[in-house]
Amino acid sequence: MAVFALAFGAYVVVADESASAATDGYTMEADYQVLGDQPYVHLTVSSPIYASPAKVTITGEDFVYNTLALFLNDAEAYVEVPEMDDGLYTVTLDSKATGMISADFRASEAYPVTVRTSGEGSATVDKPSAHAGDTVTITATPAKDYKVKEMSYNGKVLTGTNTFTMPAGEVLVFVEFEPEYVECTVTFVIADDFYYEDYAYVGYPIEKPADPKIIGADFEGWFLKDHETAFDFTQPLEGDTVLYAHFGPVAPSEEQTEKFVAAMSDDCNLVLTAYDGNIIGKGTATVTVLQEVDFLGLKAYIEVGTFTIDIDVSDCYAYQNISEEASEYITESGNYAMSADIVLDNKTTASSNYIVFDAVINEQA
Repeated sequence: MAVFALAFGAYVVVADESASAATDGYTMEADYQVLGDQPYVHLTVSSPIYASPAKVTITGEDFVYNTLALFLNDAEAYVEVPEMDDGLYTVTLDSKATGMISADFRASEAYPVTVRTSGEGSATVDKPSAHAGDTVTITATPAKDYKVKEMSYNGKVLTGTNTFTMPAGEVLVFVEFEPEYVECTVTFVIADDFYYEDYAYVGYPIEKPADPKIIGADFEGWFLKDHETAFDFTQPLEGDTVLYAHFGPVAPSEEQTEKFVAAMSDDCNLVLTAYDGNIIGKGTATVTVLQEVDFLGLKAYIEVGTFTIDIDVSDCYAYQNISEEASEYITESGNYAMSADIVLDNKTTASSNYIVFDAVINEQA
C-alpha cells in the first residue's frame, strides 16, 4: 500500500516496493532545486516509467537519505528532501521498470546562463544553467573576416580564457565581435613619381584624397595600373593598391599678357615687363615659378616656388631684374613657366599666366 503526495506538478511517494534487478536502456540525470522554501531533487529518466514506484537513496559525505518516488506515465519526478549542505551527492533509483540506476548532482540551486552577442558571430555556453562553483565554458564563433574583441560575464571581462566559475545567481554572458582588420597600402602616383601614400584595411573602401592640382592640366581621376580602369573609391580594397593620376589638356586662360609680360633674358635673368597707359606707379608682384613636366606624354607645369618682389612702373613701362629672388626655385636646366599678379598703390591690378621661358643652369654667369 503506497501513500502519495503532490508537489509542484510531480509526485513524491512512500512505498514498500523496490526492484534490485537492473533493466537495460535506462539512464538518469539529477539536479537540485528549491521550489518555494522546499528543496527537491529533480530526477529525469531517459524513458517514461509507467506508474512504477521506485526506491530513492541519496548519499553524500555524512549524509544518507532514503525515500520512495512514483513516476506516473512520465519520465521525471520531484523528490522532497531535507535541507542539504552544498556538496556532491549520488542519487540511486531502484524500480521494476528501470532496475538500479544512479546519477551525481550538486546540492546547490542551478542558475540560468544567458548569452548575448554584438557584431558578426555567434556564441554558446556548455551549460545553459549551472550551480555555484561550476566551470562554464564559452564557445565563440566569429563570422568571416571577424574576430572576438571581448568576452565577459555579468560585466567582468575574461582575459586569456573562455571559462568562468559560476556564481550563486543568474549570469549574462556577453561576447563582442569586431572586424579582423588586415592593413594594406594605397600608393598614389603622378607621372611615375611617388605622390602620396595612405593606409587602409582589406575589405573596406578608402577615402578619396583631394584632387591634385597641376598648372596647365585638368585632373581626370585615379586609374589602375592598366591606365584604362578608373578606380572606384566606393568598393572594398582587396590588398595593396597603386593608383595613377590622369590629366587632360586645358585651354589657356583668356587673361593673358595684355598688361603684364614675364620672360627670361638671354643671360637667364628673369625679367618682368609691364605696359598699359593705366599702369603707372609702384607696387608688388607675386610671382609663381613653374617647371615643365611630362605627365604620360602630356606637357604640364608643376609649381616649384612663389615669391613677392617690388615693382616700379614708369611711363607705362617697367623692367625689373628678379633673377636673384627666382634662382632658388630654378634648380635645373629645362623649360619653365611663370604666372604673376601685380598690385600697385593705386589699386591697379594685372596678371599673366603660363609664360614659358628656357633656363640653362650651366650657362648662367
